[in-house]
Amino acid sequence: MLWLSLLSVVVLGCVTPTQTHTHTPTPTSTHTPMVDSSEEEVDEPCFEPCTCEVKEGVLHVHCDGRGFTNASQVSQSWLRPFKLNLQRNSLRRLYSNGFLHHSNAVAINLGNNALQDIRAGAFHGLGTLRRLYLHENKLEVFRNDTFSGLEALEYLQADYNVIKRIDSGALRYLLKLRVLILNDNLIPALPPHLFRSLPVGVFQGISLSRLNLRNNHFLSLPVEGVLEHLTGLVQVDLQQNPWECRCGAAPLKRWLEGLSAVVVVGEVVCHSPEETTGTGV
Repeated sequence: MLWLSLLSVVVLGCVTPTQTHTHTPTPTSTHTPMVDSSEEEVDEPCFEPCTCEVKEGVLHVHCDGRGFTNASQVSQSWLRPFKLNLQRNSLRRLYSNGFLHHSNAVAINLGNNALQDIRAGAFHGLGTLRRLYLHENKLEVFRNDTFSGLEALEYLQADYNVIKRIDSGALRYLLKLRVLILNDNLIPALPPHLFRSLPVGVFQGISLSRLNLRNNHFLSLPVEGVLEHLTGLVQVDLQQNPWECRCGAAPLKRWLEGLSAVVVVGEVVCHSPEETTGTGV
């Protein structure tokens, strides 16, 4: 396999051609909320101007494209588990305690809002939230307190932002996180102990199953203190990064070799030094 064979050469000193990285964005969701009369009866009031429907016991609240500027404007509370769609509004910031009255939410979609900032405490009250969508916004940083209050979160999608920094404690509250999607950002590095900042044992047997870091600005990724804690991966995508294939990349090569071939998506390709460009890590 190309990406498995190269770094043996890289560790001694490498040779090869060039590759141009291309970025093909995934299409923006165009979901239009509709109420299907064949679904279960909505037994709680909806919230104007949103629409609601019940599927498999879960209330779906469609508030996408309604011109909201603050998440707290959706002031209705619901007793049953619900999914809240706030996609394509004008939520530039998430303020502290903006979701306090949504304690039964199991999923919130905040995609396509040009969202720039998440204040400390923004997700307080969301102790049962399992899925959070932050894709296609303008977020630049995940701070240590960004995800406070999301202890039940299993799925975090934040692709197509402009994230440049992730603090080492940014994931410390996400004790049940299984899927982390960060492709198509500007991330140059993962901080030491990003995953180890969680309580001891959290990433021993119960860990991220899917990690997507495709099309960022990574030159390298540390195995010690970062990747070594991810023992339960079933899919990892590291494509389209400007990988630097010097001798220091040997630990990354060995880590990749230790994964099943079906776990690694595509090829992890060298970008520099020049003689290794276009060859597999």
